Amino acid sequence: MAEKPNTMDPKEHLGARKRLLSLGVYVLGGVVHEQFLAAEVCRQGLNNIRFL
Repeated sequence: MAEKPNTMDPKEHLGARKRLLSLGVYVLGGVVHEQFLAAEVCRQGLNNIRFL
C-alpha cells in the first residue's frame, strides 16, 4: 500500500483526530490524577504532623 502524498481520507482524518483527542484526555487525566495524589500526600503529611 503506497502512501498518497498529502491527501487524507476523511476516515483517516477522523481516526487521527480521535487518537489525538484520546491522547489529550489521557494526558489531562494524568495531570488531574497527579494533582489529586499531591493533594492527598499533603493532607496525609499534615495529619501526621498533627499527630506528632
